[in-house]
Amino acid sequence: MRTDCKALAAALDGFGALWRWGDFYGNPACDGAAEYIAVLDEPSFDGSDDGELTCCRHSVALELYDNGGRAAEARRRELSRLLAASGFKHKRAGSVHIPSERKHMTAYYLNGWIEEGEADGRDHRD
Repeated sequence: MRTDCKALAAALDGFGALWRWGDFYGNPACDGAAEYIAVLDEPSFDGSDDGELTCCRHSVALELYDNGGRAAEARRRELSRLLAASGFKHKRAGSVHIPSERKHMTAYYLNGWIEEGEADGRDHRD
């Protein structure tokens, strides 16, 4: 697991909401979750002309789903503070209501980071 992923996992564990790498399949709210976070990790690989991997760039976004209201706004600010305290620069988008989910979603766009090494086909979060 990359150091950055470990730090992000620790920050999200400290926040206390249900979270998962990738999107949720199904709706965690149906199981009673008041708030949950999807961590979307979009890797892109760059290589040299001879096929050697030169870097792997990750664009990471968090999607926080909550019930809305003043308490949720305070939790959104708390997540921003926790990310910043953990060293993650990010931009928080405005919250939007998603009727099909019966939730409000707030996106947090983290700065991408670069990892150098060989392409080995493994999931680099392990």
